[in-house]
Amino acid sequence: MVVLGLLAGLAWADDSLRVHFIDVGHGDCIFIQTPDDGNPRNKSKQGLRILIDGGESRYNRSWPVRYLKQLGLKRGDRIDYVVATHLDADHVGGLPMIYDTFHVLNTVEPGYDHPTRPARSFRAAACRESLEGTIYWRDPVKSGLISRPGGKLNLGSELDARLLFYSANPGRGEGDTRTNFSSIVLRIRYNAVSFLFMGDAPKAVEESLLALYPDSLLASTVLKVGHHGSASASSKRFVRTVAPRYAVICAGLRHRLPRAATVALLRDTGGAEVWRTDDRDAEEQKNALTAAGDDNIVITTSGKGNGTRVRWK
Repeated sequence: MVVLGLLAGLAWADDSLRVHFIDVGHGDCIFIQTPDDGNPRNKSKQGLRILIDGGESRYNRSWPVRYLKQLGLKRGDRIDYVVATHLDADHVGGLPMIYDTFHVLNTVEPGYDHPTRPARSFRAAACRESLEGTIYWRDPVKSGLISRPGGKLNLGSELDARLLFYSANPGRGEGDTRTNFSSIVLRIRYNAVSFLFMGDAPKAVEESLLALYPDSLLASTVLKVGHHGSASASSKRFVRTVAPRYAVICAGLRHRLPRAATVALLRDTGGAEVWRTDDRDAEEQKNALTAAGDDNIVITTSGKGNGTRVRWK
């Protein structure tokens, strides 16, 4: 079963996989709770906590920390993985607040040099945490997290988790896609339900994925749409191959995203039901400072494709 809606205060221990798309305004912030059977001694269904990106500190007003506390996390509680898909401000700007509040066990990032203040602040926080016995996986292959792109991550035996792409050399891209080209692309499958997290990966990365992997490894139930629904991502061939049942766009009243053409492509070519963290922001006349916090999207799945229902709360 897959349930989508605006939810909070979800129970921790059960067989469901939960993916929270946290509304941070313009930017990405995704929190994943893996299945938990309540038995800490076995090696499956351990209830791991994974945070992908943290939004931008300038606009999100610590919404990731607030949201995680609403779920029941307390100061000092563990987060098993922080994954910084790439080092742009709208993805890592809010992460220092995460390190200041919770205990991060592993940090994963592409490993390229990006001398901006948000990137430096993120790395300073991650390095500080690593001095306390946690692990900082800078460049997943070179650091030994995976043996090669497409390698499996150990997120519990019940999940098939693969890091499909990243680049420590974003200079291969052009224009505004240079740093986006480095984006970590992660796919997680739980039984018959799969999630494809694209970061800000542009069409050039989509073409690489189509060349590297069989269609069966890209086809996914849920697509976290690349680059906030901009024109630089979501090619027709890629959307047709992924064929998502649900497409989630993380955006919020900046850069006029997502593009209407991208939303139409996801619906018409991919056949997807489109969910957005900027829902109603424009019609409620919000601005960049007030757009965050009220359009959190939660997907809960038992890993079975049948019996899907959708609801907002």
